[in-house]
Amino acid sequence: MDIIRHKSTNWVRNSVASVSFKELEENALLHWHEFYEIEIILDGEGIYSADSIDYPIKPGMLIFMSPSSCHYVKFARKTKLINMMFVLDACDPDFLYGLFEDSPHVVFCLSQADLELISILATEMTEATSIPYLSVMLNSVLGKIKTLHDKENSSFKNNAMQYATLY
Repeated sequence: MDIIRHKSTNWVRNSVASVSFKELEENALLHWHEFYEIEIILDGEGIYSADSIDYPIKPGMLIFMSPSSCHYVKFARKTKLINMMFVLDACDPDFLYGLFEDSPHVVFCLSQADLELISILATEMTEATSIPYLSVMLNSVLGKIKTLHDKENSSFKNNAMQYATLY
């Protein structure tokens, strides 16, 4: 099976960032792209396969793909989601530092409050006409993701350290 390559010039608005609310039911074939992609599931079911790991699609799920991630999607029914595609130049790269140390993708579930915050920012991003303004909001989303990711990983590392110490 061939892997489809998506170029940023074809997918990313202004060659910087594109944000949209989508309702999809057509499966996405195995692909990778030259840009970062965040998808946040609002409603739906199916399988999101990233780098040969299958994740069941469920509301509140956040999937963050780096350019080195290969993935495909199989929807079981219509799925509503927020899609953000952006190039490195659109954001502060410090927000990406550490996110992809262990894997070329990040997947976790958002709390209702975090989902609402990111949805509000995404709505504003869809209406942004200024690239600097769009970048500020993108950095806000990335900052939130980085904070949640670091919190999740630090609690795991702390627990692992506690178990090792107890042993």
